[in-house]
Amino acid sequence: MKLKLVAITNVYKNIGSLDLQMWRCVGANEYIVARFDEEPAWKDVGTAINKFIHSLEGKISEDSKESYAGFELYGDTSLTHGENFQLHNGGTIDFPAQDVTKIDVTEEMDGLQGL
Repeated sequence: MKLKLVAITNVYKNIGSLDLQMWRCVGANEYIVARFDEEPAWKDVGTAINKFIHSLEGKISEDSKESYAGFELYGDTSLTHGENFQLHNGGTIDFPAQDVTKIDVTEEMDGLQGL
């Protein structure tokens, strides 16, 4: 039984000023952060989630931020909660879960060749 670990985040936007910040949740994202061939141990889930949370640090700016909200395990070919909701209520999946297990860094690595 193949499984995928999906991390859910909340996206917040500062609707105030830099002096008087007022944060409002404006959305959420789903990320596929790991795949398992069998049901994972809690330690494996924790390790995968901690690696993912570290990557969220780069998604913070003065007027927006994204924070980890939780995780869910799905069958590898199953739709996530968000995807299923979009399909049943809108007829299409406009915002699929982002698969961060398959990040292509070829272009970035090519730039390091001459160093």
